[in-house]
Amino acid sequence: MSPDYHETTYNYINKLPPNIPNYPSWRLNIGLAMLLLPTKVSKISGKNILIEKSKDRSRFFEQITNEMKETEEAEKRLQELKEEKNRLEKELEKLRRLLEKDSAKEKETQKKKK
Repeated sequence: MSPDYHETTYNYINKLPPNIPNYPSWRLNIGLAMLLLPTKVSKISGKNILIEKSKDRSRFFEQITNEMKETEEAEKRLQELKEEKNRLEKELEKLRRLLEKDSAKEKETQKKKK
């Protein structure tokens, strides 16, 4: 706190006006007034808050159920692909056996011709 009368002497600055005590003439103050809180209070009832929360929750649960459906569909597709792979492997094994039998028969016929 400063007293009401000005005792500071500034030899290098002009004298201060008498209506501004204890402030040097080189000091500059800039002020800005801002309202941080809303001027109008919106009235939201507990019912409205619960409705908004339930909407958010329902969206969340819908998203979860959609993701679960997508996961189930992907698992079904994966199972189908595994079954197809097994079927193709069995077919390839049958073809391999047939080719081996054919090549064995050809070798026998070549030996008999010699």
